[in-house]
Formats: sequence, C-alpha cells, structure tokens
Amino acid sequence: MTSYKLPGITLSIQATSPRVEKALKSIFNECQETHQEADMILRGNGIQNHEIIDYLPDWIIKRLPHLDVRMDPIMLYSPENQAAAIGKIGDSLYCAWNSIAGTSVNFVCTIDNQNSSYGLFHPVLIPVLREAFLMHGLLMLHSAGVSCPNGVGALIIAISGGGKTTTALSMVRINAKLIADDLIVLNPLTTSLQAEGIPKLLNLKMETIGFFEELKALPNSSFTKKHRYKKSVSAIKVYGNNCMKSLANIHVVYFVKVSPDGPAVTRLTVADSLNRLALAHSFSRNQRLDSRSISGLTEALSLVEAYELTTGPNPDRLGKWLMQHCCNHKI
Repeated sequence: MTSYKLPGITLSIQATSPRVEKALKSIFNECQETHQEADMILRGNGIQNHEIIDYLPDWIIKRLPHLDVRMDPIMLYSPENQAAAIGKIGDSLYCAWNSIAGTSVNFVCTIDNQNSSYGLFHPVLIPVLREAFLMHGLLMLHSAGVSCPNGVGALIIAISGGGKTTTALSMVRINAKLIADDLIVLNPLTTSLQAEGIPKLLNLKMETIGFFEELKALPNSSFTKKHRYKKSVSAIKVYGNNCMKSLANIHVVYFVKVSPDGPAVTRLTVADSLNRLALAHSFSRNQRLDSRSISGLTEALSLVEAYELTTGPNPDRLGKWLMQHCCNHKI
C-alpha cells in the first residue's frame, strides 16, 4: 500500500484493479512517498456497469437517474453532508465520495471493454479531495504560488488557461521559488497565511512553451505527456533542484487578467477578492461554499493584499515587473 504526504494529510491508496491503481497514483506521483500512518485512505474500484448498485451508496443511487451527468462532473451531497462528484464519458461512469468521518475517499469507475478511458479520474477526485481538506480546516485552491527571494509569497490565480502558469514561470525563471503550479492548500488558522503546494508536472500550453527560451530548448524526450496542444514536464528538470519551495507564507494575491495592456495592478476590495477567491476554491459544478469555506477565505484575505494583475504582452517583462512589485510588500 502506497502512502503520499499531502498538505496536512497522509493519504494511502488501495485499489482492486491494477489499471485503476495506476491511474490514481498518477495523480500523486510528484508527491513525497511516506511510511507514516495514513490519515485518509483512497479506495479505488474498476467495475462493470451492472455492478454499480453494489458499489455506490444508496444516497447516490437514488439521485443518479435525475442528474445531468456528463464529462463536466457534478457535485451532490448526502443529508449527512457527504460529498460526491460524478462524471461520464460515453458509457463509462466515474464517481468519488468521502466518508462521513472524512477518513476515506472512495472512487469507482465502470470499465467499458470497448473503451477503457480513464479521462475523468482527476476532475472527479479533486473536488472530493477539496472537501476532505476542508474537514481538516484547510482550503484547497486552483492556484499557482511563488515565493520571492526576500520571502514574500504570492498566489497567482486565473481561470483554467488564463495565464496562471505563464505568470508563475515568468517569476520562477528569475529566481522566485515555485510553491505549486496548479493546486495550493492554505492554512488560514495561523497568524500568517501558510501555503503548501500539491506537486505535479507543469502542464504547459504550446503558447507558454513558445514564450520562454528554456522551454523551447527542451528536447521532445524531456516531456512526459505530449499531445497537440499541451506538454508536461517537471519544473525541476527545467529550472533545477532548488526551484521549488513546498511551504511558504503568502502576503499578496494576484488575479490574472491577460491583456495587451500592462503590466499593471489594481487593488481589489475584500468583497471583490472574496468572489474571485471563491471561484478558485470551487472545482466542479454545484460545489457548495459553506460557512467553513467562507470563514476560511475571509480570514485568508485579511492577511494579504489582493490585486487584479493586467499582464501586458511580454511575459519576460511581466516577470521582472512583477518580481519588483511583489518584493515591495512587507513581510
């Protein structure tokens, strides 16, 4: 049984199907393996369509015929506030849900012998993992994070494909440390706002690769996942062993707006910042924003300064400008 160290949680993976086990482990394969006792168990099963009723809990089975299930997963909740995420590709159903006590997450996918796609493992599991972190008083965000040489930490938030990775790398290439590229977990219950990344490969658009010489210079063999529009590579392979910082304090939040104007920033009100941060805290359709989330996000914003960042057309210039702006903030 393999265990991984996640922010505030040790997660172990148990799976009945080797293919399901491989797919689940691939989500965490950049995380540190550990022999510590697990706080949470992720149980995975690959089943046939006719076995659904034997694996899914009754509260999901009863709702399933009435749900708009498609490739874009949807959330639902039990009367005891268990959370589930469900998605579908063709005849293959994917479902993850947490236990009442928050000590386990179950994952089931139906295996169509004609089409054994596992394309929804990440989109279905991550929203439920967000709920698990919330039970531990932690907030998971769809965000990048960097730490500047003077210790100032920044969150960089954008919609999917909205410039988050390009903005983060524009700073990492001039000596900022990368906390994470995609998933950040915040601990708002301390005197400072601590951020810890869930490490994963950089998932780079061809446009982002084209911006930076060090990425363009990489041989095709350096990339692990390659398709027409994106390629994946380890940040360490590009920027060296010291480019990462797993834990850092956050002092500023930038909400990215890709625009030919800039670089420039506009200070945001708490209300506007909270709306934007709430979007980064949601990972699926119908995911709830309950009192724990609102309280945690509000507390987080009380500890930082928040801006809308207008990028400008030149990522190289953006990185230099943003490093200077970020480093001007007091620790």
